[in-house]
Amino acid sequence: MLALLIGLLGACDDAAPPEASASESLAVEEAPEPSPEAPAVDPVTTTGRLLVIGGTSGVVMVDGESVGQLPMSEPVDIEAGDHALKVLDMKTGRGQELSIHVQAGMLLEIPAED
Repeated sequence: MLALLIGLLGACDDAAPPEASASESLAVEEAPEPSPEAPAVDPVTTTGRLLVIGGTSGVVMVDGESVGQLPMSEPVDIEAGDHALKVLDMKTGRGQELSIHVQAGMLLEIPAED
């Protein structure tokens, strides 16, 4: 019986796969580094765009700071959230005041008062 056990143990040793030596270890691929020319992509957009349409001569203010003049040729980036918008007509001195909500990644168009 003892001879049978010794024979079985010997057979198990023959069936076991050989261990890889340090020189035979598997090569691990590393992720390629980003190209210096590739722009960094921000996965989270925190700004929206604002465009005041119309008007011939005025100042566009958001939260008390000037962000553009009328007529606006292109939208401006505004932090998403609630803001105070003021459009001051330079010819008449009248101002249009609104509370606005800018959504991230969206364009908000506001018509200027005539």
